[in-house]
Parts: sequence; C-alpha cells; structure tokens
Amino acid sequence: MGLLNHFATEWPLVRAAPWSFATALLATLFVCWGVLSYLKRNQLANKDAQISLLQTQLNEYREKLKVGSPDEALKKLAQLEKRTARNLTDEQQRTIQSAFEDAEPSLRITILYYRECFDCADYARRIRSAFPKDADVSLADFSGGDYGNNKHELLIGVSDATKPPPLARKLAATLSKAQLPNSFVRGIPSPRGSRPVLARTDDTVQLFVLPKVD
Repeated sequence: MGLLNHFATEWPLVRAAPWSFATALLATLFVCWGVLSYLKRNQLANKDAQISLLQTQLNEYREKLKVGSPDEALKKLAQLEKRTARNLTDEQQRTIQSAFEDAEPSLRITILYYRECFDCADYARRIRSAFPKDADVSLADFSGGDYGNNKHELLIGVSDATKPPPLARKLAATLSKAQLPNSFVRGIPSPRGSRPVLARTDDTVQLFVLPKVD
C-alpha cells in the first residue's frame, strides 16, 4: 500500500512531464539490461573456460592412457592395478655384487631407464644398489619410442653388438647368471629419432632398463 500511495502522490508530476518520466524509465531499464547482460556474458565465459579446461584434461587422460572410451579406460586401469613392480632377490643382488667386487676403478656403467615406464626408475635404482658401493655406476633416463613389445627388459648398449667389449660381456654374463635376461644393442631411439651417445671405449657400457616383458 505504501508504494501505491507514493505513486498516487507523484502521479501529478508524472502527468505534468510524461516524456521526462518515460525517458528516465527507459534509461533505468537500459542500465539494468546492460548490467544483467554483462553478468550473463561473464557467467557464460566462465562456463566456457571450465568446459575448455575439462576437455583439455580429458584429452590428456586419453593421450596418457591411450584409450578412446570410458570402458577402455576402466580396462586399462584394471590392467595397471594388476601390475607389480619388479625387484631383485637377495641371490640376484649377491650375484651382481660378487661379480664386480674386484672390478677396475676405471670401469664405468651407466644405467638408463625408460622414463615412460611405471617401474623402470625404481628397478634401475635396485639394480644400481646391487653393485658394490665403490663401483662407478650412474643413473640416467631416456624417453621416446614404443617399447611395450620389447623382448628383453635389459639391453646392454655397445658400439658394436657383434664385438662387445670385455665389460659388456662381463655384465651380460653376470645378468644372465642372476637370471635377468638381456641382450646387446647398438642404439635406442631418443625423442627426436636419434640415438643416445653410446660407449666407445672398452671400460664404459650402458645398461638400458625397459618395461616389463609379460
């Protein structure tokens, strides 16, 4: 009632200047429409940004899991849950340690693990810890290529796979004795399709740690 009484009181003024009142009313409505339109645009822009972010994250998950549907993603996750990280038994560690206890100080081994592999880094560290503490054995990583169907989990990099140097032969024999299948290789592809710098001397060798062979 208060609003109606107020309007009735002001009505003579409205009748006296109808165009001014209409102009003021339209201006007020225009300002309100502009404010509401601005808020609506911001709300839609925020929603578009959220949708774009979610789509980007979804594409990243698809790329990492290499799947095309939610069902494939569930199967992939189920397979990942069943995987177990590799380890060395006490006997395997003793075999490696005893073989290199009297190694020459100049002998150097670099263990390179495949970065995209879920347990290669830990497995490489376990292999490194099996060597004597004073042995010159270092760790590094590499990436690129697809090693999901590799035949061996351990590859020994040499400049000439047909004539491996003494250290490479000793490492291969030690790993075989420890029941760790391995093979000689001349090169592993890098992200740009080239090969890492391989050992060129008899006292340096590279050991590549690849994904687990099922």
